[in-house]
Amino acid sequence: MNPIRILSVTPVSNYRLVILCDDETIRLWSFPFLGRSSRSHPLRDRALFEQVVVSPDGLQVTWPNGECRQASELCRVGRLLPLSMDDLVTLCNRNVLSTSEVAELLGCTRQNVDNLTVRGKLHPIKSYKRNRLFLLGDVIRRRRWNTDALPPAAADRQQPSAPHPEQYLENS
Repeated sequence: MNPIRILSVTPVSNYRLVILCDDETIRLWSFPFLGRSSRSHPLRDRALFEQVVVSPDGLQVTWPNGECRQASELCRVGRLLPLSMDDLVTLCNRNVLSTSEVAELLGCTRQNVDNLTVRGKLHPIKSYKRNRLFLLGDVIRRRRWNTDALPPAAADRQQPSAPHPEQYLENS
């Protein structure tokens, strides 16, 4: 019997980890801070907790202070999330947009998207040197707000070449 290995681990709120296992399951594991003695536990430091990494063999996760947990424990005790790896990939493909895709949906240039980001009107979920990733919902909200703010005549003239964002949701 092959041991379950961890492909990736992501720290989220409330000292929990989202774990992608090689058996194609996704699990949510909460760090068990039990009792009064654990109030001083080193992993109570949020910055340290978020530095979790998967070992090269995928059999454990470790923190810089030497704390570690076995993959078998995390995958056995972690709550199974009703989402397969294929579902996660589909979710990301349909809801994460690049700067070029955002520009197409908003009917503007990449420079305008960068300007909206700098001004705090759009919030990327990840930034690279020459590209950013955005959530579809944020772009739809921006598009609705932008269209609603235009006078009726200007809103009628604005015909973007991209399909309306709700079509992405209907096809989901």
